[in-house]
Amino acid sequence: MFNYDEAIAFLGEWGLFQWLIFFLLSASIIPNGSTGLSTVFWAATPEHWRRVPSNANLSAARLNASIPLEKRGRWQVRSQCSRYRLEALSAGNMEPGCDVSLSHCHRDEGNLPDLDYLCTMSHIVMMDLDNWGSLFDQLPATLNQGTFIWGFQGGCGHWKPPVNCKIFNYLNKIGCFFLHPRCGKRREAADFAICVHVGRLDEHLPKHIPFTILSGDKGFLELEDQLKMTQRVTRILDPHKIDADMIYTLLNSISDAVKENEEIDIQMAMAQILQVTRAQNDTHGDDEFQEAIRRSLEEK
Repeated sequence: MFNYDEAIAFLGEWGLFQWLIFFLLSASIIPNGSTGLSTVFWAATPEHWRRVPSNANLSAARLNASIPLEKRGRWQVRSQCSRYRLEALSAGNMEPGCDVSLSHCHRDEGNLPDLDYLCTMSHIVMMDLDNWGSLFDQLPATLNQGTFIWGFQGGCGHWKPPVNCKIFNYLNKIGCFFLHPRCGKRREAADFAICVHVGRLDEHLPKHIPFTILSGDKGFLELEDQLKMTQRVTRILDPHKIDADMIYTLLNSISDAVKENEEIDIQMAMAQILQVTRAQNDTHGDDEFQEAIRRSLEEK
């Protein structure tokens, strides 16, 4: 009778060769007896999409529209890793693709346009272009640096950027103006899009960045009250009741308040650093004084 350890002694210690033999022998078992079944698991990738939560309360039309289309090769296919967040459309009684364009609906991937860039801003301004779109023509001067303007339009109107407007061209050039794609056919589609984006930005942007909505619609007053609970400073300015000079002053005062708070925070931080440094220096000076006393006593 052979001894097992002596019989495999020529193989050496357990290493890469032994692992290779082990997996090759294991893989040879798969096609035996059920080649077709093994092909399904090894080669086939069944069609799959991102799961829609059971409590989403979506109609059949919204369920069909919740999966975005992506171009794969020459074909338009359904996305396998993302879906549109259409739960809020149920509350607004809007149908996707008809009343509201899917272009302004966020995907469930959690991505927001230029989120990192928005975090560097000191003021976010949402403009309802359907309600009032003549801001740039009436501004007496350029807004403070760090003011980002986001324009929304819907309904049947077609807002056009002002021609030969230095203020608009400057804001657009430095990347402080973004015109959102058309939100839908209904007039309130722009309002709905503003609410959606304000809610999403409130979750991701620092709380010290204030929001301002330029619109005469009174429905935004409820949004202002809701954002107070999240400690977000939000102001609703009615351009039909306030002239352009006053709007310019208010927008700049809001951004100035943020900068003043930042300067105060910096000054407080510097004061704390100086206080800690002085305490360390005083401690170091006491140690030197005690060391001098000890040396004088030793000399005596």
